[in-house]
Amino acid sequence: QYKLAMDDLRAWLLEGLEYDSWANERWDDALRGWPSESAQKVRQHMDLAQQTWLTRFEPNRPETAEEVRAAWRHIVATRELDDSFEYTNRRGETFRRSLAQVVLHLINHGTYH
Repeated sequence: QYKLAMDDLRAWLLEGLEYDSWANERWDDALRGWPSESAQKVRQHMDLAQQTWLTRFEPNRPETAEEVRAAWRHIVATRELDDSFEYTNRRGETFRRSLAQVVLHLINHGTYH
């Protein structure tokens, strides 16, 4: 079985977050010239998801999307990726995930949209 070293995983996740930031900036550029309400809602949903997950790690909520992105980069760069935490979703269901799993989910979520 292939096991990714934590340093390699950290580098990959940071690169994924950078890609996500780049892609979100492209979204923002496109939306300035295309006032689609449905596209705006998708873009807002993407930012809200990153903020929601971030508040599970950081009690102080950043104000801007760039602050949220910077906070995620800092968390990935400085925390243990295999640390797990428990959270409750909006339906009241409780889960346990590692930091790496959450960040991978965020990257995939942005790519999905």
